[in-house]
Amino acid sequence: MNKNTFLFSLLFLLLFNSLGLAAQPVIRQQLQLLDQDYAAFRKSQVSNVSYALSVEVEAESDVFNGAVEISFDLNDGNISPITLDFDAGEILSLTVNGNAAPWEYERWFITVPAIQFNSGNNEVEIEYRRPFSTDGDGLHKFTDPENGEVYLYTNFEPYNANRFFPMFDQPNLKAPFSLDVLVPENWEVISNMRESAITNINGSNHWQFPPTPPVSTYLYSFHAGPFSIWEDQAGDIALRLFARSSLAEYVNTDEWFIPTQQFMAFFQDYFDVPYPLNKYDQIVVPDFNPGAMENIGAVTFNEAYISRGEKSILERSRLAYVIAHEMAHMWFGDLVTMNWWNDLWLNESFATYMGYLALSSASEFTNGWDIFYSRDKSRAYVADDRVTTHPVAPSDVRTTADAFSVFDIITYQKGSSVLKQLPYFIGEENFRQGVSNYLKANSFGNATLDDFVNSLADSAGMDLSQWQKEWLQEAGANTVRTDFSCTDNTISSMRLVQSVPEIATADKVLRSQRTLIGLYRYTDNAMVLGNTVPVTYSGPVTWVTDVIGEPCPDLVLPNENDHAYFEMQLDPISMETLREHINDFSNATTRLMLWESLWSSVRKTTLSLDDFMTFALANIATEGNDDVVRQVSGNLATAFNYYTLFENQDNQRETLQNFAWEQLNAATPGSEIQKIWYDNFANLAHTPEALDSLLALLDGTQVIPGLEIDQDKRWNIVLTLNRYLYSDYESLLAQERANDPSDEGINMAMAAQAIRPLAQTKEEFLNLVLENPDELKLATLRTIMFSLFPSEQSALMDAMADELLTLYPGLNESGSERFLDAFIELVPATCTEQSNTRLAQVSDIFSEFKPVLATRFLQIQQADQRCVNIRNFNQ
Repeated sequence: MNKNTFLFSLLFLLLFNSLGLAAQPVIRQQLQLLDQDYAAFRKSQVSNVSYALSVEVEAESDVFNGAVEISFDLNDGNISPITLDFDAGEILSLTVNGNAAPWEYERWFITVPAIQFNSGNNEVEIEYRRPFSTDGDGLHKFTDPENGEVYLYTNFEPYNANRFFPMFDQPNLKAPFSLDVLVPENWEVISNMRESAITNINGSNHWQFPPTPPVSTYLYSFHAGPFSIWEDQAGDIALRLFARSSLAEYVNTDEWFIPTQQFMAFFQDYFDVPYPLNKYDQIVVPDFNPGAMENIGAVTFNEAYISRGEKSILERSRLAYVIAHEMAHMWFGDLVTMNWWNDLWLNESFATYMGYLALSSASEFTNGWDIFYSRDKSRAYVADDRVTTHPVAPSDVRTTADAFSVFDIITYQKGSSVLKQLPYFIGEENFRQGVSNYLKANSFGNATLDDFVNSLADSAGMDLSQWQKEWLQEAGANTVRTDFSCTDNTISSMRLVQSVPEIATADKVLRSQRTLIGLYRYTDNAMVLGNTVPVTYSGPVTWVTDVIGEPCPDLVLPNENDHAYFEMQLDPISMETLREHINDFSNATTRLMLWESLWSSVRKTTLSLDDFMTFALANIATEGNDDVVRQVSGNLATAFNYYTLFENQDNQRETLQNFAWEQLNAATPGSEIQKIWYDNFANLAHTPEALDSLLALLDGTQVIPGLEIDQDKRWNIVLTLNRYLYSDYESLLAQERANDPSDEGINMAMAAQAIRPLAQTKEEFLNLVLENPDELKLATLRTIMFSLFPSEQSALMDAMADELLTLYPGLNESGSERFLDAFIELVPATCTEQSNTRLAQVSDIFSEFKPVLATRFLQIQQADQRCVNIRNFNQ
């Protein structure tokens, strides 16, 4: 539309510039992504942006209509076209300052010639149409299979707001957003602000929302549908909770409102900055891609946080943590937002750290830091030992496609682990005050790494530039060990020995950090903590003189209370003590760290898998702490998967399966440990005897006191029976599908079929994923992909290896990041020398793909090689 006029204007500008009469205009490349350099240029072009959006929705339609008025100031002397991001829609009309204007639209953004605009304020009005999304991003539409009700929600991070309406979709062009929307009259509408008016127009409801404070585009939100609603208060802040009506019976409002109230009080006190709005909504939605999203005033949650049975303590703590994490974003991310995606850690590392601080300080989960260690920090060490490790604050996030790939464990888990050591390093009150000052100085604006670190440095009166470089701008984890000697049963010398990261892609740097050394002695049948000695180490060797003269320890823990971030290597004396007395340490945090050091030794092939399994089975049965049992049982489940990939390991697999069954039956009825061992057994069951036990639990002929077989457990049993083609698995699947017509039931039924170990089944479901003739939504396709090749079906994957690998070049061109992030799980990595060779042969090809494929391929390739190393070391 108006293409000739557009081209004429562009040619005029180019001719004008070729005569040397002006600087060259900046012309944006036709790409689906947004480039950092272009975003910086556009930030220099426009300012004082605001949006007024109107949307009309019909429940039966696959498209929606919208109109947006965009106001902005254009800087003097601009000669470059203005571009507005808008993905895969249709432009019906466009005016600039009230006049029809030429424009160009290919697919990803609208371009309007510079000559159409004035210096100073401008207004662009656009009428448009766009299909609803079905992949969980943009404006997503979901139809409930149980009752036909339609629900809409948005998810925009990092670069999907432009799938809702045309805009300047970058975090540092914050703007107020106003909204009016026409929807069916039985619907609720939720956005960042509370509605100002609702009027009925010919049987539809017209909702109007006042302007938001200035917020980044990815934090704007719109949700609509016949939601069930629950209400409460947190002081003078109105709380609301929304969920689909078909899930309402499973919503336990105490699990949501109580931690919400606790954390709202905690954060306002800690930050000394009031929550910026007068309402706080939490909306639970289907098909959601992340766990949750921190839209200001309207946080969105994945429906996985609603259980169709009694939640375990783990599930309740996860929900409480996620509530805390997302609420922390209201300040760190929403009130103050990073300037560009290279500082994503400013959002996510901090929200992760603050989430656990709130969890341990203000909720019933006072063991929050143990949960953090076992669930998050241990994963950070693994991620930091991958070839894809990167700095917490990387400098090379050049595009929004790169940004997608840094939503990872380094950004979340390592970043928060690094932040956890900082209050110990500079002082807890200095840290808190620095954070508060940072938020106050940058409210409703954007900030950078330097802004944050300088605020902490000013508060502490310290130079943190070296800390910033070592911990945020260099990759990899150091290893620290203690060496000590004793004379006359007292310590005569001790040193901390630091080594550079082992992984080749990490920076070979020795860092400085403050830690606490714990000295343990075995006394009266217990490992007793004697003295603790703080020390700040740096360089390759740090001598610890304050311990000289202390009683000779049986074990030295170089990271007592887990303040520091390093891979811990125990000295030989301490390692021997660990092997003899792992259950004699009274502190659960200590036991978690010692168990993790053993599992890390397996990963690094200094301890065989058989030795770990033998040690674990001999000691974990008497462990009474939920977090420790969960961690070790998870490691045993990983060991089981390794054994599945190794040849002639049936005895080890059966031993692990039977041990889980024994622990399940021995556990206290209704206890968290009983739930842990049930989940473990359900995942490990594979012999006829074990599958018979699952079948008996399913049909009720066997009952384990205290264990409820709810709908979600029923599906897991049916999935396992189909996985091994056991008993009347097809009829059991059909029966369960009839009993559970929910969306979850549909997805689980698909998974149970896809997981069957039949070559024809694999081909059929692979074709279904690729062709999608039934137009299945991404959430269902993802469920299928994750179910296709469990570890014991590696032979089936090997047989399809060439076919699978030939698919990736085409998918790299056509697939979305979300789809590719799931399909990469089908890279044929089967823990053999042949598999290692096969992946090496295609590594150069994958290196040229989109970041989501290139990064994950390297991780899979490394994991496949590591699996072979563990197998060989175990022989």
